[in-house]
Amino acid sequence: MKKVLIVSPTPSRDAFAGNRLRVRQLGLLFQERGYEVVFVYIARESIVDRERVEMAEEWNRYYEVAYDRTTERKTHDDKNLEVDEWVSADVLEQVRAINEIEQPQVVLINYAFLSRLCVLAKDWQTTIIDTHDIFANRFSELKKLGLPPHFFQ
Repeated sequence: MKKVLIVSPTPSRDAFAGNRLRVRQLGLLFQERGYEVVFVYIARESIVDRERVEMAEEWNRYYEVAYDRTTERKTHDDKNLEVDEWVSADVLEQVRAINEIEQPQVVLINYAFLSRLCVLAKDWQTTIIDTHDIFANRFSELKKLGLPPHFFQ
């Protein structure tokens, strides 16, 4: 059976926000297409046990990677983020181990902030980064709206 490893700092349950809904819908789409879905939740958000149980029941396999926000790299300041700021050496190693165990054909990484995980991909794996958003020249778009250029540049 084909297998996809979905890595997300956003849970796929309690879809009260668009990002959670998107993560879940993509996973369900892969299941509908005959893929075994291995969901790796990088625990950047607090969740309750019920959400863990629901994710474990919904996906073929569920892993939770511990996350420590104090390890985030701050290349600019506390408001502007750079690519890869959410991937510490510990997170990289935990996801590497899961990738080695699971050997998926497809690795779907959610958010540009986790793009460092692409280094884990094998030559035969297809790697996708779902940015969930428009990041190119985002600071310019925010400026047009009269908003400070925070978040990602």
